[in-house]
Amino acid sequence: MDNSDWFLPSQEELDLLYRQYSTNQLGEFMGIGYGYWTSTEYDQKRAWAQGFYAGVQGRIEKTEMFLVRPIRAF
Repeated sequence: MDNSDWFLPSQEELDLLYRQYSTNQLGEFMGIGYGYWTSTEYDQKRAWAQGFYAGVQGRIEKTEMFLVRPIRAF
């Protein structure tokens, strides 16, 4: 089995995943107080992250601790 097709989703891909989750409640995600990194950089010091409680996206310092949710192409 080849596991090389996993990757960190972009800002848009993670938002799509959130919208599917919030509509269908498919998958397991951490709620209030937890955010997930995206692969989309904002600048040298920040990248985009998304919460799965309310779907809010924000620019977060790369030194912050957030969760990751690797995905496969869809």
